[in-house]
Amino acid sequence: SAQIRYDLEQEYSMKFAQETSAQQQAIRSELESKFSSELNQAIVLKSATIREELEQELNAKERNDTIQEKKRLLFVSEVETAARLQQTRRAERKAWEKETENIVTTALEEQKQVLAVKQEEEFQTKLQEALAVEISKIRQEIQHGETKSEVVESNSSPLADQGTSISETSLEAERERFKARLLSNEKKHAVEMQRLREDMELQWEREGKYNALSHGQAEGKLVSNSLGGKNSPHSHIELLHVLQTTLADTLVDH
Repeated sequence: SAQIRYDLEQEYSMKFAQETSAQQQAIRSELESKFSSELNQAIVLKSATIREELEQELNAKERNDTIQEKKRLLFVSEVETAARLQQTRRAERKAWEKETENIVTTALEEQKQVLAVKQEEEFQTKLQEALAVEISKIRQEIQHGETKSEVVESNSSPLADQGTSISETSLEAERERFKARLLSNEKKHAVEMQRLREDMELQWEREGKYNALSHGQAEGKLVSNSLGGKNSPHSHIELLHVLQTTLADTLVDH
């Protein structure tokens, strides 16, 4: 009986072991199948998640790149617009400055012309007054010389009747002295006129009105007007020369 029991236990143990092994294998297979299925699902899900995340990251990067490119293009456009605007403003400012300069220059030229006319009138008036005074002095000297010549001629006429040349010699000497005195007066007159002109120019320069006369513009017009015409070629020296010639002719006539 003991042997039978042992055999039965061995058989039962073998069957139990076989059944347990089969069950374990089935459970393992089932678990492996289930695990494999869940693992595949998890892998698929994770892959989808990773793919989605990658796509989102890629899209975000593309959007960021697009935004950066748009920002760059916008910045370039703003810089170009600012540069064009600055160029336009610079051109407008230059045009405005040029127009303003032209206006100011025109106004200054007009003011200079008005001032030059006024200076010419003042200079002409004073010059004519000075010339009138000098001409009056020279005429008085001429008249005085004529009177002295007449006295010399009247005093020397008896000697001429006596056949001598004393009267002619005295008259010639008197004429030479008068010519020398007239030449001296002319030199004094020229010096006085130069001094008068310098005093007038200095006075106008101090008053801030001396302008065109320093370039000889007013002098030419003034002397030409004094000689009777705007387009006359005479200068101040020529006017004195005309005066001297007239006085010399008057002296020769007398």
